[in-house]
Amino acid sequence: MFKRHLTTVNARDQVAVIKAMKLVISGEITLAVTPGRNSPKSELVLQAMDTESEIDAQIGLLVATSGSTSNPKAVLLSLDAIKASIAAVADELEIPGTWHLVLPLEHVAGQMTALRGLSAQSNLEAPTINAGDPMQLATYAKTIRNNAGPNYITLVPEHLNRLALINELESLKYFDRVIIGAGRVSEPTETLIKNLGLRVTRSYGLTETCGGIVWDGKPLSNVAISLSDIGEVLVSSAMNAFGYRSSPDLNLDTIHTGDLGRFQNGRLQILGRMDRKIKHKGLFVDLDELASFIQQEFSIENAVLSEDERIWVFCQSSEISELESKLIVTFGKHLLGLEIRFMDQLPRTELGKVDNWELKTDWIKK
Repeated sequence: MFKRHLTTVNARDQVAVIKAMKLVISGEITLAVTPGRNSPKSELVLQAMDTESEIDAQIGLLVATSGSTSNPKAVLLSLDAIKASIAAVADELEIPGTWHLVLPLEHVAGQMTALRGLSAQSNLEAPTINAGDPMQLATYAKTIRNNAGPNYITLVPEHLNRLALINELESLKYFDRVIIGAGRVSEPTETLIKNLGLRVTRSYGLTETCGGIVWDGKPLSNVAISLSDIGEVLVSSAMNAFGYRSSPDLNLDTIHTGDLGRFQNGRLQILGRMDRKIKHKGLFVDLDELASFIQQEFSIENAVLSEDERIWVFCQSSEISELESKLIVTFGKHLLGLEIRFMDQLPRTELGKVDNWELKTDWIKK
């Protein structure tokens, strides 16, 4: 097994990352894009990456998981897996186009967007905008209205929710495909997407699968999805990772995702995380169901977590006196004694997802 030194580039240096990505595609380097901001989690990412040690030359990218629910891990993505992912997406879209990169480059979604745009017959546009600011994103989207198509963009659901709040969701109509990953799209936003006729594709995947491998419930080419006896989603694909930096010999030919799913009309539906269905005071509680109820009933962003046999509810709002009583009336008296916290802002990852890891480390465990 031939080994080589790992090439590292900081995510904040977009130009240098894109230049390095070209060398990844040609097989000349193995790249690790290091976190763009300093934080306790960033330190954990760097530890997981072990940037000083040599690495198998078959690996194209060393990518950190988002770490939104647990400590981040460094995933080994081979060049073959990366190329298989690029090819599968190209097969699905059929027509090469321009990929617009607005996601952070330290995560797999941003890196794979860049690599698709750098691949043969495609183009890459990498504007220097903060996509977390909906007005900046909307303004940029409108600049492509006269571009020769097709135009593709990868976002997260929170981007769409924020655009809807400022009445700028329609700006996404200039993209021939808007691909969104995991997360909740609010009901009002879903309604607007349908009414505006936006071409939005829901993507499901993991860092360990080079990102999205199921689009709108349909597996991409060279992807096999199955369910275990308890309904866990299992993935076998040409895009599966080699393993992790800490355990490179781990066999990931079949990935146990930890997600529950089902097939309906031949399409995969994700029902939630297995570890989000817990036993509390002798009864089963679905934490995602609680979070969804709070979102729909009170129209507020929230996070519901379980730690030390207690259920914690974090709400991005001013205090709501009737919150606990409504949850008890709806779900049962076993929810008495919830730990409820109201916050000005929920912590978020670079991708806009609520950062449950930070809530646990900075709020619950302290």
